[in-house]
Amino acid sequence: MKRLVLVLAVTAGMLVLSPGPSWACSCVSGTTADHVKRAETILDGTLEWTSSNGLTTTYGVQVEDVFKGRAGVREKLLSPANAATCGLGDLATNERYVFFVTGIHPGVMQVTSCGGSAPYAAALAAQVRAATGPPGRPIPEPVAVVSGHGSGHRWAWITGVLVIGAAVTGALTWSRRRLTV
Repeated sequence: MKRLVLVLAVTAGMLVLSPGPSWACSCVSGTTADHVKRAETILDGTLEWTSSNGLTTTYGVQVEDVFKGRAGVREKLLSPANAATCGLGDLATNERYVFFVTGIHPGVMQVTSCGGSAPYAAALAAQVRAATGPPGRPIPEPVAVVSGHGSGHRWAWITGVLVIGAAVTGALTWSRRRLTV
C-alpha cells in the first residue's frame, strides 16, 4: 500500500511539474475591436531598443500617437521573454508598431502576444481609430526648469570668478605686506 501511494505521488508530481504543451501560451483569438476593448492603453510608436534578462523583455518605444489611455513620449513596455510564455519575441528596432498595453503611464506597462500588438499598418491603425476616435499626443518628458536664460550657469561662473579674484587679490596683498615689513 505504501508503494502504491508513493508511485501515485511521484506520478502526480511529474504531471504537475513537467513542462508540456499545457504550459505553452494559449490566447483567445479576437478581432481588433476585441483587443481595443481589453487594452488599457493603445499606442503606436517606433521600437528604439530591447533588453532581456531571460525572463522578461523590455522594449524601449518612442511613442507617436496614443489611441487609448495615457503614454509618455518614451515608454518601457514589459513582456515575457519568449513566445512560449506569450511574449512578443524578437521585434525589429527602428520599426513602427501598434502596441495594445495592459497598464497606463506612469505605471508598469505590459504587452503580450495575446493582446493584439503588431507591426504598424495603415489598415490596423484605421481599425483602432474607428474604435477609439482620433489619437492623442503622448505626455511630454519633464523639462528641468532653470530660471532666466541659463542664469543658473551664469551665476555659478560669476561666483567662481569672484572667488578666484578675491583669492588672488588677497594673496597679492599679503605678499606685498610681507615685502614692506
